[in-house]
Amino acid sequence: PICRVTEKGFLEVHHKRPISTYDEEHEIPQSELVALCSNCHSMVHRRKEAMDVDELKSIVQNKRNN
Repeated sequence: PICRVTEKGFLEVHHKRPISTYDEEHEIPQSELVALCSNCHSMVHRRKEAMDVDELKSIVQNKRNN
């Protein structure tokens, strides 16, 4: 996959639920993971509490439409 923002083919895995919130080590379900380009992954972590990936998608789509 290629990121539509940066047009690069490099992806990072984002955990929807922060790893620090787990009490013990366990297997993380694939449904809790999202593949993001490095730029988008940085953007979701710019806030003290990580931005929801759907919120970032909305921001990117709004910028494209304007």
